Amino acid sequence: MTLNSQTVHFTLRRQRTTIFLNIDEEKTILELKQLISKAIKLAPEKFKLYRENMLWLDKGLGEMKKKLKAVGYSGGSTRPDEPAILYLCFLTGYNRQGRAVYESVDVVPYSLPRQSRAAASSVISQSNKSVPK
Repeated sequence: MTLNSQTVHFTLRRQRTTIFLNIDEEKTILELKQLISKAIKLAPEKFKLYRENMLWLDKGLGEMKKKLKAVGYSGGSTRPDEPAILYLCFLTGYNRQGRAVYESVDVVPYSLPRQSRAAASSVISQSNKSVPK
C-alpha cells in the first residue's frame, strides 16, 4: 500500500452468496481476481467479474493489468457502508470455436419484493388463526 492510496470496498454477489472485500486502490484487476480466487477456491480464469453497469471488468490481459483506480474504483468512491458491487460469473464451458462461455448474472435479492411480502404475511396470519390456543 502506497502512502496516499486508499482502500476500495467491494461487495461480490453470485446467487445466494455475498462476499465483502477490501483491497488497495493501487492493486490491479488481476490482483483483485487472485484475492477472490483464494476466497472461492477457483482459479482466476474460471470466473469473470461484471460491473454494476453489466460490463465485464476483466475483458482481457490489457484490462487485467490496469489498476483499480484507473478503472474507476478508488477509496473516495466507495465506503464500507456503500461498497462497489461486482457480480461473479463462473465458467460453464467452451463453445465450438473454443471460446469460454460464462454463466449469466444470477443474484437472489436480499429481501422479497413488496407483493411477495404481502402474500407471505397473509399466509402467516391465516396459519396463526388456524392454530388452537
